[in-house]
Amino acid sequence: MATPIWGTNTLTALSNRHLMKYITDVVFNASPITFRLKARNKDVVKGGLWIEQPWMYAKPNSGGWYTGPEILTTVPFDVVQDGSFPWAQLYNNVTVDGLTLNQSESDEKAMDYLTAQFEMAKLDWLDTLAVGFWSDGSNPKSIIGINAAVDNGTVAASYGGITRSTNTWLNAQVDSTTTTMTLATLNALFGACTIGGRAPTVIAGDRANYIRYQNLNQAPSSSGAVFNQFKNVAMVDQQFASAGFDHLMYNNVPWLCDDHIDTVNATGDGTLFFLNEEYWTFVVGQGGNFVIEDFVKPPNQDAMTAIMKLYAQLICANPARQGKFTKLSA
Repeated sequence: MATPIWGTNTLTALSNRHLMKYITDVVFNASPITFRLKARNKDVVKGGLWIEQPWMYAKPNSGGWYTGPEILTTVPFDVVQDGSFPWAQLYNNVTVDGLTLNQSESDEKAMDYLTAQFEMAKLDWLDTLAVGFWSDGSNPKSIIGINAAVDNGTVAASYGGITRSTNTWLNAQVDSTTTTMTLATLNALFGACTIGGRAPTVIAGDRANYIRYQNLNQAPSSSGAVFNQFKNVAMVDQQFASAGFDHLMYNNVPWLCDDHIDTVNATGDGTLFFLNEEYWTFVVGQGGNFVIEDFVKPPNQDAMTAIMKLYAQLICANPARQGKFTKLSA
């Protein structure tokens, strides 16, 4: 860092520095999936020791066609099982000592010091939340993220406290063998995640898979035609576009790059997710709904601290309608 020099001549002694009135973010990556689930799938709830998700894991099969006075079966059925999820707690803080605060309150200040501190803390807060959204559930303090929910027991042996090996209805559609991205393999996984009119609504991967899909669209097929679906300007997700998230399109579904996937998947760039947002809920506790508490001053310090806190969990109500590739490399 260059050392500023003041007061060595008339110009530097009488001229003020010009400090830009904003802080440039060169550290944090924006997360389109965090943005989307916070905006569309947030549910603020009050109280509760745990968050429970009931799953109907089988058809009741308790009725059927009959004729006349035929004796009807009236055996009761029980095909619902609850998954339980703990609250995850996320915090950040803004701490400032008295002298720093005094020094920052100049009449010529370019920006409010505390405002700048809170803005930087919020960026860090949201970045940590985005990493949590993609977590594999191995950190017991973190949100149980997409990597744990969209799985078949390979990454997360259980989900919501229910073991996947004996409850296979809780398994997602996982392709762990395909290494080369083709339209055929994409279509196969998309179809496996689809039932009736319920299909994936967003596709998310890292930058490498984003570029693979771009290249796939630009390469001519055996007939010489170019699959240019992603270039169709009429097919744009307005919510992502208005928030500044560039995306491609596949089967009328937005395909996005979320760099936080790389943060979690240290094994490589091969993971690509097919998500149906209808089945996801970002549960937030009423008492910890992105709360910024008042400053507290310790009796033995010339300083004060404000805590920012969030009580939350991410829950997938139907992992079977989600999918992922895990070995894409070409």
